[in-house]
Amino acid sequence: MLSSFSKWRYFRPVVIVGAVALVVGGAGSAWLLGEGFVRLQEDLKTGAGFERAESTARVAEQLLLRNLDDMVTLRLLAQQWVLLDDVADAVLRRQMETTLRHLVRDRGERRTPFRSVVILGPDGHMRWSSIPDSMQFQASDRDYFIALRDGFRGTFLTAPIVGRGTGGTIILAAQRLHDAAGDFGGVVLVGLRPEELRRALAPLAEREGDVVAVIRRQGDALIRAHVGPQAGGVPIAGPVPAGGDPWTTELDENGEYTARGRNPFTQAETLRAGRLVADTNLAVFVAVDTQSELRGIPALRNSIRMSVLGGLLAGLLAVAGGVAISRARRLKVEASALRKGRGQVERLHGGLPVVLFLRESLGPRGPSRLLYRGGAIDLVTGWPDGRLAGMADWTPYMAEGTPWIDDSIADALAHGSTEYDWQLRQPDGSYRRMSTVLVRVSVHPNGGGEVVGYTRDVSAQYEASRRAEQARVELDQTLAAAPVVVFRGSAQPDGTFRKTFVSTGMERLTGWPMATINQPGGLRSILDNPERLAADMAALMAEGEVSGDYTMRCRDGRLITVAVTMAVMHRGTDGRTEVVGYIADVTAEREAKARAITSARLASLGEMSAGLAHELKQPLQAITLAATNTQSAVERGDTAAASQRLQRIIGYAKRAAEVIEHLRRFARGPEIGGEPQPVPVKAAIEGAQSLVASSLRDAMVELVVTLGDPPPVVLGHLVALEQVLANLIMNARDAVVQTAAEGPRRIDVSAVADAAAGLVSITIADTGGGLPDAVLARLFQPFVSTKGADLGTGLGLSICHGLVTGMGGTISAANEGPGAVFRITLPAATAA
Repeated sequence: MLSSFSKWRYFRPVVIVGAVALVVGGAGSAWLLGEGFVRLQEDLKTGAGFERAESTARVAEQLLLRNLDDMVTLRLLAQQWVLLDDVADAVLRRQMETTLRHLVRDRGERRTPFRSVVILGPDGHMRWSSIPDSMQFQASDRDYFIALRDGFRGTFLTAPIVGRGTGGTIILAAQRLHDAAGDFGGVVLVGLRPEELRRALAPLAEREGDVVAVIRRQGDALIRAHVGPQAGGVPIAGPVPAGGDPWTTELDENGEYTARGRNPFTQAETLRAGRLVADTNLAVFVAVDTQSELRGIPALRNSIRMSVLGGLLAGLLAVAGGVAISRARRLKVEASALRKGRGQVERLHGGLPVVLFLRESLGPRGPSRLLYRGGAIDLVTGWPDGRLAGMADWTPYMAEGTPWIDDSIADALAHGSTEYDWQLRQPDGSYRRMSTVLVRVSVHPNGGGEVVGYTRDVSAQYEASRRAEQARVELDQTLAAAPVVVFRGSAQPDGTFRKTFVSTGMERLTGWPMATINQPGGLRSILDNPERLAADMAALMAEGEVSGDYTMRCRDGRLITVAVTMAVMHRGTDGRTEVVGYIADVTAEREAKARAITSARLASLGEMSAGLAHELKQPLQAITLAATNTQSAVERGDTAAASQRLQRIIGYAKRAAEVIEHLRRFARGPEIGGEPQPVPVKAAIEGAQSLVASSLRDAMVELVVTLGDPPPVVLGHLVALEQVLANLIMNARDAVVQTAAEGPRRIDVSAVADAAAGLVSITIADTGGGLPDAVLARLFQPFVSTKGADLGTGLGLSICHGLVTGMGGTISAANEGPGAVFRITLPAATAA
């Protein structure tokens, strides 16, 4: 018979199993209810976590786009630079280059996100760089160049690289340029500071374990901002595999995605969100630590479980023991992985051109201690003997005035980050310029905290900035000494012009102090004809470039003639137009030109003097004869005959007076600079004909005039047109006399109006055999003549060209038929 102990031994498992089944059954029901409640709370907080990750991704996208929008001015200037290819645009192009360098230059404590600007031609070769003495390179095989050349219309960003001219780490932002025809005209590269973008993204990582990162669609990470020590191993969606990842597929289809996954480095579960950045090759990646978002859920779950499993204490202790053993084993594995990971991180830091460090402050203004330092210390500091490596104290090697590290850490803890420049002594006694950036990692309850930072060598960048400033000073000195005055301003939508810069050469030109010139309306006040400015500005807005002569009053009362040339540099979306131009003193040139015109006119009068004497002698002889006959008729008492002869005397006197009037008007010359007036072509031809008629008769040259019905009327100056026609007719007479001894001696003058074009064409054709080809190509240049040295100065046709263009017309010459043909085209006058 079995003993009671044996019976219990046999029945104990049944009792235990029954009791466990009874307890577990009741506990199971309570467990399921508790788990359902916890799961509901967990889903609500998980949704909130995804929403925070998505909103952070949207904000990060907007921050990136805002930083990239700052490139608009640089691209517009680079675009204008590409379109300015003429030598005449060299001054404007240099002004644009100075502006580009100015925009990427730091101004004291105010730092720009840009480090450099480079313009590439359509063949990939570097055409210009904001960094002086930059090494030439060829980029036609680079991914950004190929993408933009093949039609990518947005901003293409490259992986971080070491800048060729700056020596620091930069990210290149590339945008497409077009040529004058609208085709691919090259690429503008803007070097972005990764630290500036990282600083902009850092505030978005709010909580422990948060990660905000920017990745390229090509698969590599650009920028990463995080909170918490584990973020060094936070995985970002790495290179896209051949088969594609679910998240990349969702990004391509929807432009955004959300997912929940586990960090393979820290085993921490994260809530992830991603967005494509519009018009770029970038995507924003945000990871939110699940444990941080679900804070409180584990406590709720544990309290429910502890209540439910209170009766199963023995089992829970066993499970707790197993969990403790498992946890110890897992912690051991994690410690080994962390040691291995730290070694890899230190090897990575050793290849970076910066010194990374972590310091801890023991109070709000208390001392700090160095926790970690790594990176290319020997390379950055210039001490290859290793004395500054590891945890060595750098204080003895710092120049006087270097900010105390504890004060800088306090500023970083108070404001989130800080940056300052200082100098580090070198082995040879010189000093290297350094830059240190500090970023807050955590804040302790006592006011202290941890700060991570990096130090880099900015000597090359500082030297480049110094040279750029020196170049700017040299440019100002050059403009001050230049023989022209350079100015810049903006034309407002209402047609007014506001100057923003006038070179100091204006004071030397006019004697007015720069304080007077620079005040509002100062430049306009010294113009003798400022009302022309509005008309010239309207022409500038329509044509893009305008040039004309102005009269300017000097401080000593003199009036000088200046040539003002203006060109459009940039048209803004707000209606304002940026204008650049220059002012040149052309007083001596204009006076010399006027003297040349007068000399040529008087020379022509000299050539026509014999014929003019004949023109006056003929009516004087007729008047003498008629007067004699009148006296005889009076003596006879024949009043009718006397009256008839007196009428004849009056007609001959009018004819002589007309010849003298034409001669006086021709000798006086045209009114240079006056507004064009309606001029009947018939009157101009008759005036010229009265001056050359005797010369043509003496040379037995026939002049045939053909005018339309009604004869056309042009806009110009009567005397100037008479001088041009007389000069061309006399030249044609000389050519006919020299070459047509046996042939016909004929000059045809005709005028035809083109109503559709609003022009009148005046043609002078002769039978003189034409012009030599060698002379025809430079016919209107000064001192070019087919006559002998004793028959002309060679200035006549050059002056004719100046007079015609001064009236807004053109003049050309060609060989047609039996001789040369000169064509003058002038604007037609309206019926009014």
